[in-house]
Amino acid sequence: MIRFEPLQRLATAFAFAVALGVGAATIAARAEVYADDPNPQDPNRPLILAVAADLEPIAKSFGCAFAWGQASNGTVTLEFVPKGDDVRKWTRLVTVTVVGLSPDKKAQTQLLARLQSITLDNFSNRGHVSQQKTGENPSGMPALYFEYDLGSGTAKEFGAVGVFRGRSEGTKHDLAMIVQIQSHKPLAREDADKMRALALPTSKN
Repeated sequence: MIRFEPLQRLATAFAFAVALGVGAATIAARAEVYADDPNPQDPNRPLILAVAADLEPIAKSFGCAFAWGQASNGTVTLEFVPKGDDVRKWTRLVTVTVVGLSPDKKAQTQLLARLQSITLDNFSNRGHVSQQKTGENPSGMPALYFEYDLGSGTAKEFGAVGVFRGRSEGTKHDLAMIVQIQSHKPLAREDADKMRALALPTSKN
């Protein structure tokens, strides 16, 4: 089973703002960092690199390393590719988006449900969704897993997505996570199984 707890450096490096109307953002409205760009001027660079370091075990399980990150309006989005690959011309990519959650469990459930609905609708409208499964993670929070394909020709994309709650044991801070593995080749069953285990670790099939 892939584990992402605890995310201690993540929670201590950044006081998460709750997105989608739950709270106000506390980071710059928009900033981005490339792993191969040594520019030290980006004010969010330390934050993005700290988040990338915390989420590295997830990316490594798919054979990928940090390549790009963005902090925007209370969320952090990261992209990971196989070492040596250029994220600007990716053929295999792991994308992780992290959103802060309120301590209130009802608010957490509502926000997770909204994120799951938005994510699923987005992929359903753009392509074909299959193997959709909903359930709960071990803490009882709603979780979603699905596989998809979209586009055509050289732009054809295959992938699997998990939307679920993560948690920092060090600070007891809860995080909504959208994790995606995508490829321009048909997705290996091993990748899909890893994503399903990440989103729904208690799922049997």
